[in-house]
Amino acid sequence: MTSPAFKGGNKNIGDYVQAVAAAQFMNVHDYVNREALDEYSGEETKVILNGWFMHHPEKFPPSPAIKPLLVSFHLNPEAAKTMLTPAAVEWLKANGPVGCRDTGTLAILAAHGVDAYFSACLTLTLGRTFGQRGAGERSGVCFVDPFYIFKKKDFRKGRTEMLRHPLLTLKIYSRLRRQMLAGRPLAYRVKRFFRIGAFLKAYLTLFTPELLASAEYFSHDVPEAMFTTEDEKMEYARKLVERYSRARYVVTTRIHCALPCVGMKTPVVFVNPVWRDMAEGRFGGLTDFFSLVDATPEKLTPRFPVPSGRLDLDAVITPDETFQSYADALALRASRFAHVES
Repeated sequence: MTSPAFKGGNKNIGDYVQAVAAAQFMNVHDYVNREALDEYSGEETKVILNGWFMHHPEKFPPSPAIKPLLVSFHLNPEAAKTMLTPAAVEWLKANGPVGCRDTGTLAILAAHGVDAYFSACLTLTLGRTFGQRGAGERSGVCFVDPFYIFKKKDFRKGRTEMLRHPLLTLKIYSRLRRQMLAGRPLAYRVKRFFRIGAFLKAYLTLFTPELLASAEYFSHDVPEAMFTTEDEKMEYARKLVERYSRARYVVTTRIHCALPCVGMKTPVVFVNPVWRDMAEGRFGGLTDFFSLVDATPEKLTPRFPVPSGRLDLDAVITPDETFQSYADALALRASRFAHVES
């Protein structure tokens, strides 16, 4: 399985959610550094190359000892300028067809003559491991990185909301401290406290105060210092996914929270700022799987009906069903790859 394997700073646990999806199909669970694929010098090994590529595009293509399955492959457009050298393009052609996580990646590879298709994301298969629970087995609502729709100026403008809703502010901060702020230094926690005002200003236009006070709050952006091994990061990702699998519904700005939820048939509300174009790049082909909300610092506007005007704990969010054909095709291809002798 690929792993970013960076040290210091924060870690995007979404990378490990993707590795959890790949681990469902592999008999041997080991890690190959995604950012140093060309340096791998061990025994010949199979690797599912799903996910985001990459911070160090000059390190592509991988070592000849890596036998890849290219599915759910996302190519950052800026990285593509460095990554798609003639050698890399020939490697992709030789190891294709390439299953692309999004239509933006598909367009980039097609422009370079690489045989490619839209596979969607391997995290859509996580229902195989974590189940697809009935309504009676679900509890609570999870908000995952809700602050990601804001810019710095929005946090300054939103502080008057904290004075208007002091008790709600304290209740939400209590929730943040237990989950989203675990392991963070005091200065970081104080900063997040003062961001609650902007959160309230926007999210109270779509969610009831009672829901915001009782929800659970998580982040996929976690301190590297919380972990000492790659296995610990994988276990942290598994626990997050397992919690999402039991939620009444999940509200998120993170695509690698939203897509696993889709695969587990957990209803998901995907909050996206209006200045971020979902039709291109990493969202292309994926937005039909979500209940979408257009977000500004002033208001959240759903693209789905909300009969009561605001969502509460008992709100009915219809889970997507169209993903299943993609999930089945991905599971079949990954299973065959893992179990066929080299």
